[in-house]
Amino acid sequence: MRLIRYAVAVLTVTCILLAAVVVPAAAAERQVTLTIQTVVSNPSSSPATVKLSIPLISSSSSPYQSLLSESFTPQPVKIEENGDTRTAHFEVRVPAGQSVTIEERYVLALKPYQRPEAGQYSLSEAERAFYLKGEPTIEADHPTLRKVAAQVTEGAATVEEKAQAVFRYVRGKLRYNASSTAANKGALAAYEAGSGVCQEFASLFVALMRASGVPARVVNGYVLLDSQRRLTTQGFAQRVRHQWAEYFDPAYGWVPVDPTFESTPDASLSRPAYVRQNFGDRPVKGTSAGAKVSLSRSASVTELTVEAALQN
Repeated sequence: MRLIRYAVAVLTVTCILLAAVVVPAAAAERQVTLTIQTVVSNPSSSPATVKLSIPLISSSSSPYQSLLSESFTPQPVKIEENGDTRTAHFEVRVPAGQSVTIEERYVLALKPYQRPEAGQYSLSEAERAFYLKGEPTIEADHPTLRKVAAQVTEGAATVEEKAQAVFRYVRGKLRYNASSTAANKGALAAYEAGSGVCQEFASLFVALMRASGVPARVVNGYVLLDSQRRLTTQGFAQRVRHQWAEYFDPAYGWVPVDPTFESTPDASLSRPAYVRQNFGDRPVKGTSAGAKVSLSRSASVTELTVEAALQN
């Protein structure tokens, strides 16, 4: 039996720097369809039985995205949920010399982020511990980043003040550079190089928030841009892989921020142009029996017309 491990991040190009151009925000909701295909190819002369564990889009609603419907072809054997993360388990038989496609289709409502009325939100002890721990590319427990976090948030009395201080620091510390030696290597590498791509901006923000005692997480997804690489409110010319961040405030719940190109936390996600997929880089995992197979992943986003949206 052969183990399969396929990093989801490999299926798309590195996120690009978005144009920092002021575009009037629209308060309108829009609906899009996100389709993800996993193709299992068997080039051998023997059939293969393949079991795959595929990370799904989060089913939890947020102030800027709701999951309206979903479908799978073929149907998964089971779906496991753990907090805001879900995993679908598939078993497929791939004939010799052929391929099988597993398709996920989601209909999503995208909305500009508007901070809710102050209330009382909480995480379980397990969730809080999970979103405070250090991990690869989010080295919140590294002595250097802990020291930086203490310095940056000194005097901050609230979670929001900490977020603003960390956001300003990340924006001032990092320079966007797709050729950076730190590209796709995470928080510590970004701090040392002073540059990176969206993964580094998001990871450094999350690592410093965690190091200052605030639960935070990296969000994987897409942004919808016009031909000049500006966030759109209706229609789009390109769909770009992107990462941003969310931090947890007991008064407001999970608050999204995009330190890659927005100048302030409050300006983040003010347009319905973000497609939230899941949290962290979760790979596709699986096993193959009978033959060696290969995997490929692709994704597409289409915007629904007003008539189609009304029918959903």
